[in-house]
Amino acid sequence: MSDPAVRAISSPALPKGPGGAAPVPPKLHKVPHRWPVVLIGLGKLLKAAALVYVAYLLQLLMHNQKHQEIEDWVTDALIQPHNFIRHHVYGLLEKLLGVSVQTLRVFHVGVIIYSGLFLIEGVGLIFDKKWAEWMVVITTVGYIPFELYEIYESAAVKHEMNWVVLILFVLNMIVLSYLCFRLRRMAVLKRENRAIAAINSEA
Repeated sequence: MSDPAVRAISSPALPKGPGGAAPVPPKLHKVPHRWPVVLIGLGKLLKAAALVYVAYLLQLLMHNQKHQEIEDWVTDALIQPHNFIRHHVYGLLEKLLGVSVQTLRVFHVGVIIYSGLFLIEGVGLIFDKKWAEWMVVITTVGYIPFELYEIYESAAVKHEMNWVVLILFVLNMIVLSYLCFRLRRMAVLKRENRAIAAINSEA
């Protein structure tokens, strides 16, 4: 998968220097690497797969028999020693066990929608689609207020930092910064390609 800008930058007829000297190559910006975009796309696909599993769990919780089995399993798991990640997962499941069936249905639909969103973003990024990059930028910016509120609430109100949300926030900021940089750099390269084409047409 090669960048479109790489193919467009090639210029066979560069202008010559003073006195018919060797062609003077224009100074072009470097094309951003593709591997971070592919990595972000794979991350989106992993999120989509995780949300599909969450939707499956929510579907189980809406059945009384499975609901009781999961409740017994979570109760036993909370007694056993476990690390931070398992503690967070078990705590989340414990909260879901107290949610009504109607609310679980709403969560179930929302999780499926988010899973489809991550799937579209991931496939678009892997196949080098510019609209996918803009889609990730817009959705990531939309998450920022909620993530900041969650971080503030856990630190200032509950006096217990939610490290999972904080890590996700930092990762989202890294993704957002790189995609903004890439979109801007590709726009600059597009203008440079046009300038090279204009020079070649006049040569």
